[in-house]
Amino acid sequence: MSAPTCTGETPSASSHQSVEKEEKADKDKTTEGSNEEDEEYRVLAERYKDEGNAAFKEGRYKEALALYTQGVAIDPDNHVLYSNRSAAFLKESERGKALKDAERLMEIKPDWPKSYSRKGAAQHALTRYAIT
Repeated sequence: MSAPTCTGETPSASSHQSVEKEEKADKDKTTEGSNEEDEEYRVLAERYKDEGNAAFKEGRYKEALALYTQGVAIDPDNHVLYSNRSAAFLKESERGKALKDAERLMEIKPDWPKSYSRKGAAQHALTRYAIT
């Protein structure tokens, strides 16, 4: 067997284009699959939120907390889950956790008025009346 020899030729432009097209197609497939997977996670997180809301309305706050927590684990940037979980923590007198969620909510969605409402409610429950 002889070793491959180098001819000194550079690949043609068309072979570069072919490789680039294949790489782009692979990337598009990966991105498409990722987007579909992301959407599935968002749908699942929404389902946990909806079930949590139903439990909250019925006064089953511990169950609501568990459901919102599952949603947050799936979609950690979902501001509504943090908002709702903060309210549920307050109902369970877990004021510090309510404040922590409200502060996270403010990081995610600082332009949402309810972010400030949740933080204010948690601070009030903690008898922290000073402006911070």
